[in-house]
Amino acid sequence: MARLFGETAGFAAARIIRRILGLAHNIDFELIEDPKRRAVCEARSLRLARAMLVDAASFASISAVTRAAREVRDWQPEWHI
Repeated sequence: MARLFGETAGFAAARIIRRILGLAHNIDFELIEDPKRRAVCEARSLRLARAMLVDAASFASISAVTRAAREVRDWQPEWHI
């Protein structure tokens, strides 16, 4: 079951990436009017999705997913303007 959950986490990660970078956008992000704030939220989601996709085996439970989401919640990008 843990392996199956890890594979499911990897599939969910691919869907997250597709919804942010593809044509079918996430309405929750689209409703954020401030472009900088929206970009930070999208970047955090992409960081989480990448971790879930690259290391799907370490996401063997929902606790692992929520723990990773909490860790990425405080991440701030370095702006290179």
